Amino acid sequence: GSLTLYELIDIEAQRLSMNLNFDKEELITLFKEREQLNTTAFTDFTAIPHIVIDKEDFFSLTIIRCKEGIKFNDKFPSIKSVFLFISSKNLRKEHLHTLASIASLVRDSNFEENWLNAKNEHYIRDLILLSERKRMTKQTK
Repeated sequence: GSLTLYELIDIEAQRLSMNLNFDKEELITLFKEREQLNTTAFTDFTAIPHIVIDKEDFFSLTIIRCKEGIKFNDKFPSIKSVFLFISSKNLRKEHLHTLASIASLVRDSNFEENWLNAKNEHYIRDLILLSERKRMTKQTK
């Protein structure tokens, strides 16, 4: 069903705090502060809430589809795809690569239709993993 961004953050912070052995309220505060600084809604369909935490070598990505929509704010009242992630400060490079990869994925002209029509989590996983996007490669000199 539909929910608000803060309801989503509360649900995810509860789950993540157990996996991370990290304070739930601190996660909620970090996500709320991040959203208040600048919305993480990338389009009116997709949002990418993301934070960096003080914990070594940690990365977590949660992918959420809500056909009924998640209300981020008045400008973005019905986000259908959310890529919520947390990373450690020492994984900043991976954090930025993840943002770029998600941005590339959701810019595909068929993304929204494919996202809504995916039959289950396996189809969503394939949509993400099998998508065409620019790959980062090291250039040699």
